[in-house]
Amino acid sequence: MSPGTIDGFPPGFSARRAKQILFDQIRPQVRRFAHMMEQKFRLHDEERGNPYKNASLDFLLTRLREEHRELLRCVHENKSLSEWERESADVGNCLSMIVEWKRNSYKKGWGKP
Repeated sequence: MSPGTIDGFPPGFSARRAKQILFDQIRPQVRRFAHMMEQKFRLHDEERGNPYKNASLDFLLTRLREEHRELLRCVHENKSLSEWERESADVGNCLSMIVEWKRNSYKKGWGKP
């Protein structure tokens, strides 16, 4: 892929138009959730960068269990929608980091794609 092009679109196709088409294909609820996840990721970016970049799978799974417990607490205590959203985004972020861990481990030659 050359700079300014988008996978799956012909060369010379406007990258801006391609991004709009891809954006339009994503369900609104997925876009909202992805936005919440990104906000949570960026919350402490300047302070600590990406502390999970070199994290072990065990560490990531432990974080997932902790975040899942926090989400369950929101459910059982009938917390506000914004609390549910924040905790759900944390769980989603943990899951995305676990998938990235697998992707990176595959690139290093560990396991199957």
